[in-house]
Amino acid sequence: MNCECGHRERDHGLGWRSLLLLVGLLAGSATVSTAEVAAPPESFAHVARAARAASIVLRVPEIGTAFESAPADEEQDEVLDPLAPIEAIEPIGRRTIAAGVIVDPRGFAVTSARAVERWPAFEVALVDGTPVDAVLLAIDRRSDIAVLKLEPGPTPLPFLPFGDSDRIAMGEWIIAITAPLGLEGTVTAGVITALPRTTDPDPLAGFLQTDASLGPGSGSAGGPLVSTNGDIVGLGVGFRTGGLGYARPSNLVRKIYLELVERGRVLRPWLGVSTQTLTTRLARALGALDATGVLIADVSAGGPAAGAGLRSGDIVVAVDAMRVSSRAQLERAVSALVPGRTVTLSVRRAAATLSVRVTLGQEPDESQRPVALAQGRRLLGIQAAPLTPTMGVVTADVEAASPAGHAGLEPGDILREVNHRPMRTIRDFEVLARSLDPRASVLILVQRADVALYVVIDPLR
Repeated sequence: MNCECGHRERDHGLGWRSLLLLVGLLAGSATVSTAEVAAPPESFAHVARAARAASIVLRVPEIGTAFESAPADEEQDEVLDPLAPIEAIEPIGRRTIAAGVIVDPRGFAVTSARAVERWPAFEVALVDGTPVDAVLLAIDRRSDIAVLKLEPGPTPLPFLPFGDSDRIAMGEWIIAITAPLGLEGTVTAGVITALPRTTDPDPLAGFLQTDASLGPGSGSAGGPLVSTNGDIVGLGVGFRTGGLGYARPSNLVRKIYLELVERGRVLRPWLGVSTQTLTTRLARALGALDATGVLIADVSAGGPAAGAGLRSGDIVVAVDAMRVSSRAQLERAVSALVPGRTVTLSVRRAAATLSVRVTLGQEPDESQRPVALAQGRRLLGIQAAPLTPTMGVVTADVEAASPAGHAGLEPGDILREVNHRPMRTIRDFEVLARSLDPRASVLILVQRADVALYVVIDPLR
């Protein structure tokens, strides 16, 4: 609901109390009387004013202007000088590509990395329309977070502090500042409907979930979720499903932001494996007793897992005694650690159970990926890998908040065709990825187990 201008009618309070009570009961919480459930604030205006003042938007010229006719250069998409000033542009028509928020009085702001990469020439403005000079400091593709340095004017820039997302509760009120369909600085309100769940196999379980209307498309990417205390508790990821929006928790955003400001990149632990979901049929074929665990599809040569003796076909069932039953759980368990940490993996190999100690490495820099594969991941959200050393292409990873994730692509899907071109080798995918248009939909023929299906991947708009 849009609440920037709204006082609520007092006689609606009982309905909201009942709704929050139902949410608590469904979450398995203790019985709470309606008298113990706080009524919604009569107005969010004071929080909205502060949140809007600290929010920013990123804009580009509308399609059909001179921006569209700029010469295409394969290398231009990959060359990104993090200290180059962002060019000011005077387009005929403007399009909002992302939201963002200032998080430091010195002018540091966070926004969507995907928007920054897909549209390297953009301008930054406060939501009241005031243009702001900005420099791109660093980006982190994995989390879709970019850090900008805004140049302060004659008066200090307003900012919002990070809050503690671990302390937010289901049913707690928040507001969101987004730019749906270009309506910059839109204020909506809702409650937190789900918290990050480390044991849930669903890829969306790592996000905050809210019924606040974040709006369609990229206009909500990078927009802040703000508590009634005026703290940032989440950063919108730019997609929604079933009427619900999703945001990265502020504690994760703060960690990535600080690393980007301090060292220009995020250091992540690296196991050095590609995994896929273990089905009952795969488990039976591998000689496993059941389909519990995560299947290792490939092991990176020279990586930590290879050095510890892990190999394709192994099934990881636990990390340091914590059970894992999905790829998302395994990824979250490893990412919570630091490079150099030694972990003990419980692994099933056929009918045997092994205990394997692995010292985690540091994830290779994204810049070390082949240019075309990096472009495929940036535009689609797909990490492609060879199905075998000589033939076939498989999705080793699919980012949940990416166009591919939104379209329903899953890790382990075999790419038979992309835009009607057969994908016989990883080289075929590399050649195709170089020609991808960031504004065009992509048609992919996928083989998933015994089923072949077409999937249309639309760019984030």
